[in-house]
Amino acid sequence: MSNLQQQLKQVADARRRELLSFMFDQTKGLVQTGPFKGMTIVPFFSWGDGDSPAKLLGVYEDELHPAIEHAIAANPDLVLNIGCAEGYYSVGVARRLPNATNIAVDINPSAVDICSKNFQVNGVTKYECLLRPTTAVWLGKTLSKGQAPLLVMDCEGAELTLLDPAAAPELATATVLVECHDCVTPGITDAIKQRFESTHNIVSIEQKFKDPYQFDFLKQLSDCDKWALVHEGRPNAMTWLYMTPKVAQ
Repeated sequence: MSNLQQQLKQVADARRRELLSFMFDQTKGLVQTGPFKGMTIVPFFSWGDGDSPAKLLGVYEDELHPAIEHAIAANPDLVLNIGCAEGYYSVGVARRLPNATNIAVDINPSAVDICSKNFQVNGVTKYECLLRPTTAVWLGKTLSKGQAPLLVMDCEGAELTLLDPAAAPELATATVLVECHDCVTPGITDAIKQRFESTHNIVSIEQKFKDPYQFDFLKQLSDCDKWALVHEGRPNAMTWLYMTPKVAQ
């Protein structure tokens, strides 16, 4: 990121902090659109503002919405979220799958605490929020507790170590949605594809533009304010992999 880009991002971040109360007031803390519409988000964050403005609008990582809907429709009985942060995905999916076992994991104590709060305010009772480092072996053992597990992963590059079918053969029957951090370790996306090409159907999902103009209550804001609310501060364009097991077909 160039110095000019960094400066522009700093200005946008500062303005977003000013707009944060406005967003919670306007939405009453409820997600407005997308697969998690109606979910309550508490105004506490384990990093930055937790991308809460975009999450409240429902446009956060909205490239993933088709994959999320597809994964939910498959009715997994266990949902494991590695790198849960405040629980946007853990809680959002749990609200749609009340009979599933939900396990949210992070290495940040604040994240685990806030995630638990979000489970509670949304009335989800069947969950675990775990503060612990994760290994591929532990990941496999945990996935083995479900017959049709769903794994959602955002762990800042650790996916290269954790998504190891040799150490965790249970991954063969898991549906996986993973954010690939090639910005941390170049080649992660291709490496994971190669590992899973024999056992999974793989769809690559690329980062796209957000549309804040669909919300009437944002019309009063300038274009710069609208962008400030929905930008995700990525260091570069991100790729996610949505991988569904071939054995389930």
